[in-house]
Amino acid sequence: MSVSRGSGSLRTFSIGTRWASMIAQVVFLGRVLARSWRQTFARRGVSSRPVVALTLIGLVASLAFSVVLVPLAGPASATSPAGTGGMFTPLQARLADTRSGLGGYSTPIPANTNRVYQVTGNVGVPSTGVSAVMLSMTALTPNIAGNMSATSNPPMSCTTTCTVLTWAAGETVSNSSVVGVASNGQIVVNSNYSTEDMLIDVQGYFLTGNGTAAPGGYVPVAPTRIVDTRSGLGAPKAQVATGSSLTV
Repeated sequence: MSVSRGSGSLRTFSIGTRWASMIAQVVFLGRVLARSWRQTFARRGVSSRPVVALTLIGLVASLAFSVVLVPLAGPASATSPAGTGGMFTPLQARLADTRSGLGGYSTPIPANTNRVYQVTGNVGVPSTGVSAVMLSMTALTPNIAGNMSATSNPPMSCTTTCTVLTWAAGETVSNSSVVGVASNGQIVVNSNYSTEDMLIDVQGYFLTGNGTAAPGGYVPVAPTRIVDTRSGLGAPKAQVATGSSLTV
């Protein structure tokens, strides 16, 4: 016997086989009961035909009842997720270190200067299919207070809303941020007001997928500041006291 590879043909063949098995079991049970009752009534000298007929009718009725009220379940099938975009893949790799020249620059980043880094196809990040990366950025002993921003290349106009970390003079500080990757796979880093050595570590990347976000997947938006206690944006215009909380 040949079986079609189509899913519908396989499903029909599977259901038909199970129905044939059920009918065969009912027929076998009917034959066993009929034979037993014939022998019993023969010893008593009584005709067994009415009882056998009623038994067979009952078995057929039982089978029909099963067909109507208890249909055979079809085979289970896996359901593909609606989308695969935004799924996160963890990774631990150093992308840049201005002390050693890793990443293409061997000098501290000058104030108000953009530096371009290739992310995709580098340090374990795929060459294609990446929408954003999770970065950890560290400023090493800056000469004055300042901040560092990161965005895709070509850069967006967001030196303040793309800020990754802020520091005081002489303070070594790091912070993590999700940074969008442009179609060329590059990001731009900018340091305002100060000159300092810098580290960039990749902690993972987000997939572009099939263009539709996966359940719980990352969905990028344009950088927008929602809270600034200096101006009263999104919160009271006041410093947050030690040990207190702020509802956003």
